[in-house]
Amino acid sequence: MLRLRAAAVHTRNLALAPRASLFVQPPDRPARLLARATLIGTATPVSAEEAADAALRHALLHPGGAGVDAPAPDDAYLRLTVESCFYVAGLGDGAREAAVIGGKEYASAAPDPLRAGAAPLVAEFNLERAPEVARVAAAAAGVPVGDLAAAELLWVDAAGAWAWLALAAGGDATVRVPFPRPALDERDARSHLTMLSQLAWEAERNYQPVVPAAVGGGGAVAAAPQ
Repeated sequence: MLRLRAAAVHTRNLALAPRASLFVQPPDRPARLLARATLIGTATPVSAEEAADAALRHALLHPGGAGVDAPAPDDAYLRLTVESCFYVAGLGDGAREAAVIGGKEYASAAPDPLRAGAAPLVAEFNLERAPEVARVAAAAAGVPVGDLAAAELLWVDAAGAWAWLALAAGGDATVRVPFPRPALDERDARSHLTMLSQLAWEAERNYQPVVPAAVGGGGAVAAAPQ
């Protein structure tokens, strides 16, 4: 749903030719992980009832904005029916990746469960658990953690995390850290990152867990409890 000024030039243009595109860029991603999406489709006016409902939702989300009971006189509400989505990632580090997503695929996509909690989780790890971030980033890049000059967790989503690292010898990179399974929420993602840090620590030190000796009598080995 789009809320526009009824007298705006672009609103009048949409009344004549409803084809439109909407540029979307997340405000809280770091500069090294910039991404954007352009929604392409048709913008058409909604019914009076839908406009009133949209005005109510807008007022709840943005106090002091549109009226609660009805749209303001100079408001126009239009629905953008998305026919395709042009997505571009990696704008910050130069490793751009682009994809065109169809309208049906876009409409059926589920929001990422970490979309609201990613930024606080990233801040927590960078401020309080920097050594773990360095180990995870180094393991993802395939370099010894001792070779790093700096590391930073950039973003976390249900499928994994993004991390940035700089080498003491020079050069830097942005790496993807996949999770072994999709994270259900922020707590689950925190658990994944902790586990990956532990695995990186064990690999770094060539850690071999001590296996307890089998217990038995007369040469027979006791069966392990099930």
